[in-house]
Amino acid sequence: MFITIKSHWDRVVPRPAKVVQSEGHVELGEGWGLIGGDAQIRQEWIDTFRLSPTVQDKNVTLSLGVMNPEAYEVSIEQENLKVVAGSQVGLGHALKTLFQFSPDGRFPQAKIEDAPSLKMRGFHINFDSFRQMDMDEARYVLNNAAKLRLNTILFEYSNRFPYQKHARIKAPTALSTDNVTELLGIAKANGLDVIPLQQSIGHLDYLLQHDHYACIREEEVHKDQVCPLHPDSFRIFAELAEEVLSLHPGIKHFHIGGDEARRMGTCPRCKEEVERRGVSRLYVDYINRVSQWLKDRDVTPIIWDDMLCSHPEALDDLDRNIIIMYWEYWTTSKSSPYFIARYDRSGKPVTIYDKGWDSTWNDELSDLERTMMKNFGTAVPLEESLGEDFLSVYGPYLGEEFPKRIKGYPYLEFYQDKGFKVIGAPTTLGNGDCYHTLPNYWRFIPNIKTVCERCLVAGAEGVITTAWYNYVPVMFHLGMAATAQFAWGLPEWK
Repeated sequence: MFITIKSHWDRVVPRPAKVVQSEGHVELGEGWGLIGGDAQIRQEWIDTFRLSPTVQDKNVTLSLGVMNPEAYEVSIEQENLKVVAGSQVGLGHALKTLFQFSPDGRFPQAKIEDAPSLKMRGFHINFDSFRQMDMDEARYVLNNAAKLRLNTILFEYSNRFPYQKHARIKAPTALSTDNVTELLGIAKANGLDVIPLQQSIGHLDYLLQHDHYACIREEEVHKDQVCPLHPDSFRIFAELAEEVLSLHPGIKHFHIGGDEARRMGTCPRCKEEVERRGVSRLYVDYINRVSQWLKDRDVTPIIWDDMLCSHPEALDDLDRNIIIMYWEYWTTSKSSPYFIARYDRSGKPVTIYDKGWDSTWNDELSDLERTMMKNFGTAVPLEESLGEDFLSVYGPYLGEEFPKRIKGYPYLEFYQDKGFKVIGAPTTLGNGDCYHTLPNYWRFIPNIKTVCERCLVAGAEGVITTAWYNYVPVMFHLGMAATAQFAWGLPEWK
């Protein structure tokens, strides 16, 4: 008689999609042999469960079938444990699932079917924010990301990269060339695709605070954004990016930042151009040049979405090769009483909701929604406040419940309809929000879950969860686990 249980298998992260369990147990060990698998995966199974490398009376059998490369099926019986997967990677995923359930190798008889929901499942390792992250912590994070079946890491180095030509911008805690090479080796051994991030226009305070680069500053107050029209701005970006690329051979994607470049048009040269052609033209011309530089090197660029959302006309001329990374850290449900408006909000994201929530509908709010609206939101007559221009562009994407509720992450399909691939970007540490002095996982975990759900429905490329601010690095590990859980799948036990 087969039964389905939740009590033990649902402690595995990410949780298997389907488990049907029967009575009886098996216990792996030296009395079990191993059949199949390539040399590397065979050794991993042998070492993990103390298996014999030769055929025995009881055997673990590894084989490949026609299925998603990361999918696997496991059949646990008295004298056989059979694993069929779409690739050697899938065989490794099966091993990780079984080890989490029982590192001793003792299992109930069961049948497991499992596969990821999202193709890209990633996490943001921000060496700039985590200035206290040392190599031991970085090694630990990479190894555990792989154990959780994540497959992508976004490395943001900022001034902790071992720049040579621009060595003056390196922080005292900068990684060495050997450090970066070692981390990339760990990532490769664990099947993690690495995406390096080098800012191209804004958030370059670590560069522009040095007077050596004063000529390319857009302005002299914040000193964090380059002038896109100065000929040395692109040259210096290219030199920085070339060094990053040289230490990341064979990568497929490169993140060029591009977010919050809100001071465009400040310097006299840019101001004249903005008055003549608009902010979006100035921005797109520069970003397209950066994109072409990467395309010439067979690398696909990724960009944050906020400037494009604030200036949607820019999308018409933006290189369609660019992948848009849609970041939004406030929404916590697929049908939200509030949302983030960017367009026609002076380039800044603004959390707004219809004022009906302050009176007529207030008792329908969850505690989390009510807290989010109190801490971050502004009550407005929503349709009137957004205006005709906004609604003509984004109205079709706001959902059938608008203006009472808005479809979570409404710009996702908007970017796709414009011809772009999209990656969702929730957060595990953002906006200085805390809960009993700790990161506000009451908010962050639903944020991660909602992005994963929406990206799955929309057919997006996947999810990379971001991490900001200089917390002790261990603080983001729960967010990494949440990403693994929800980006792998949201199974319904049957």
